[in-house]
Order: sequence, then structure tokens, then C-alpha cells
Amino acid sequence: MEKSYEHLKSLKEKNGAAEFEAEIPEAALEAHMRTELARTGRDLSVPGFRKGKVPEHMLREYVDERELLEAAADKALNDAVREIIKDEALSILGRPELTITEVAPKKPVRFKMRVALFPAIALPDYKTISATIVGRRTAAAATDTNMDAKAKANTGADEKELLAAKEAEREEIMNEIVKRAKVRVPELLIDQEWRAFVEARDADLARAGLPLEEYLKQIKKDEKSLEKDERALIEKQNAGTYHRQRTRNPREPRVSRAALFGPRPRVAPPDRGGRHPAGKSVRHAWRRDRSKIGAKGR
Repeated sequence: MEKSYEHLKSLKEKNGAAEFEAEIPEAALEAHMRTELARTGRDLSVPGFRKGKVPEHMLREYVDERELLEAAADKALNDAVREIIKDEALSILGRPELTITEVAPKKPVRFKMRVALFPAIALPDYKTISATIVGRRTAAAATDTNMDAKAKANTGADEKELLAAKEAEREEIMNEIVKRAKVRVPELLIDQEWRAFVEARDADLARAGLPLEEYLKQIKKDEKSLEKDERALIEKQNAGTYHRQRTRNPREPRVSRAALFGPRPRVAPPDRGGRHPAGKSVRHAWRRDRSKIGAKGR
């Protein structure tokens, strides 16, 4: 089976990102163009022919050659990127950034690809951390005279308390591991998340009818300080996610997109009086400081 790319060249690796340059062979592009033509021909009506039975050379007379080329190049590019990631054994975060540098009929498609690589994580001695925290909590529980009485009662409520205590212990251990571990979040991933933040924020503010200037005034920040704080938070949250994934499965870390980016943010629309609901009923994945959006014009 022929590869969907050729002439792969590794350009550089910097700040946790790798960059490649490659070509999509003309034969691979032409195969995708025929596939796109066949898809278009299923619904195209041409006098003298049934739908789906129009010869390929006639279909080309009824389609925009540029649009056909772009659609085929997009499909071929997706195949090439997936194959490069697999062949190079890349463990990536987020989406690859792609730039088509040359596309034309009867020629290979040239492109560049940048990917954020899963960072190397220097984990602390988590077994010692765990033993220390468990020992401290066990000693503290032993001094609580009420604990023995609750254990003897063995009620459903006491079982819930014990489960809650165990969960708190686990969370403390994970937080301490994250605090002591060392990791560098790729700058490319931070850039991608910041752009997603801005896009979601602006779209949601537009739906809510709240100007950006008013929003910034309510959270008491300017655009530069907001970007600085958000980027720092993106780095901190992603670092914590990587640490947790690595601790649970040190051999093959993987981070799901949902774990990285969270749910898509939403802003509640104004009520009939044109007022926006208070922060308790408006959940912004991008408004991390949990400031309230008040009435429009306040």
C-alpha cells in the first residue's frame, strides 16, 4: 500500500513542538479527486444520464475545479497527517497546525505541520509522598476519640464519611505530586487554548449582548492582564492533567481532548428585561476568575 505522503523532512523541535514538511503525491491527490467527483455525481442531474451514472470526464464539466481540488487536498492532508503521526510514533497534544505551502492541479501538495508533543515529566518519589500523607492522616485519625465510636456504630452515614476521607486523602496525595513534579507545557498548546478561549469568549459575549469592554470592566482586568492570567492558568491546569495521567499510567500517558479543553463555554441570554443573569446561573469555562456578569450597562 502506497503512503499518503512522501519526502518527509523534520525541520525543528522547539519549546515542546515539532515541525515537519512533506508532500502529498499527485497520485494520492488524484484518487481523492475521483472520490469527490463520484460523491458529487450521486446527486447531479445531467440530461441523458441517470443520477450516479454520469461519466467522470463529463462530471468535471459541471464542478468547480478549484473547489474540487481544495476538497481533495483537505481529505488527502488528513490522511497524510494521521499516517505521519503513526509512522513517527508521535505522542501529541491538541490539534496539529497545518499550512499548505503549494497546491495546484497535476502537482504534489506541499505542506508544513506543527504538533505539540507530550512533555517529559520528572515525577517525584510518589510512593514516599503517599506513605507520608497516609501515615500523617492515620495518626491524626487515631487521636480522634470520636472516630472509634463512629467506626463501632458502622452506620451508612459513617461509611460515607470514611469514603469521603479516603477521597480527600487521595486528592491530597495527587496535589502534592503535582506540586513537586516538573513539566514544561508546550507553548504551541498554550497558544491554541488561548485562541480557543478568545473565540468562545467573544462568541458568547456577542450572544449575550455584552460588550468586551463592559466585561473587562466587571472583572477588573484589561486584555493584557487577562491574557497573562489565562495563559498561566492554562499551563497550570494542563500540567496537573499530565501529572495525573502519568501517575496513573507511567508507561503510556494519554490525555483526552475533553480533559484538556473541558466543556464548551456558554453564556446565558438576557432575560425579557434585557438584564443578564448573575454569575451563579452563568457558567463560563473561560471566565476562570468566576467574576459575575451583571446587568448590561451597569
